[in-house]
Amino acid sequence: MSTYKKFQTRGMVVIAMHRGSGRNLEIAQVAVDKKWPFPVYNGGVIKGNDRNTNPQSFIFDAKGDLVFDSRFESDTEKALAKFGAAAPDWLLGDKAIAKLTVQHKSILSRKDLGKTMVELAEKLKSEDAAEKEEAEFLSKRLEWYAGQLKARASQMLADGRPTETLAVLKEIAAQFKGHDIGKTAEDESAEKKNDAAFKKELAAESIGKNVEKAYLSVKPRKSDEDEEKWRKKNAKPLGQIKTCLDSLKKSYSDTRVFQVAAEMAAEFGVE
Repeated sequence: MSTYKKFQTRGMVVIAMHRGSGRNLEIAQVAVDKKWPFPVYNGGVIKGNDRNTNPQSFIFDAKGDLVFDSRFESDTEKALAKFGAAAPDWLLGDKAIAKLTVQHKSILSRKDLGKTMVELAEKLKSEDAAEKEEAEFLSKRLEWYAGQLKARASQMLADGRPTETLAVLKEIAAQFKGHDIGKTAEDESAEKKNDAAFKKELAAESIGKNVEKAYLSVKPRKSDEDEEKWRKKNAKPLGQIKTCLDSLKKSYSDTRVFQVAAEMAAEFGVE
């Protein structure tokens, strides 16, 4: 986690793979307990890997080429520092900017993006072809970035996480303050807070999180274990899932939170 926190702002993407024996639920529980914010897969193959040692780290550069692999964390840290320093910015890539260096620097720092968008709009009127071309490039990249954030907010709502939806909208409003993008995000956040359906999502969320917590505490069924014995062993979490699901069904059956909770419960035959 310390490595992830250190390099995530530089665009580093982490994908974890469990390559030993283990059930999906057990692996998911470890990821939840450790609060890993990156995806974790049960099994997988790394192209270019000819060893089978654990743990092992692989680093791919911005072009997707495997440039490093090691089982030693200290070596990985050093390699990340080396390749991270040489890697292009994940938002702007390695395009050379010669005219609009002030705006370029602002985007690299992820500060005052609203102000930068306003400045770029003026630069789009420039009679200097090179300056105009750079303004078009930077504007499109910022528009794409804002679109990605907006898509994340929508996905959080689809996942039954309305609080995180508001958090992302707040992030957009703050980063793009002074521009229509920021104002739109701010207005959307205010509209959601006043929307009856969204208020129900927020009210249901805490119960939904309890379903998720109980879901992740269910012990996996062994291959030679009959269902009755497995259910008896998991009587507490399964009972919690049932109780919470009934509560959601009674008061919040028309919410996405309920739908997500019902999907989790259905995996254990709980309705």
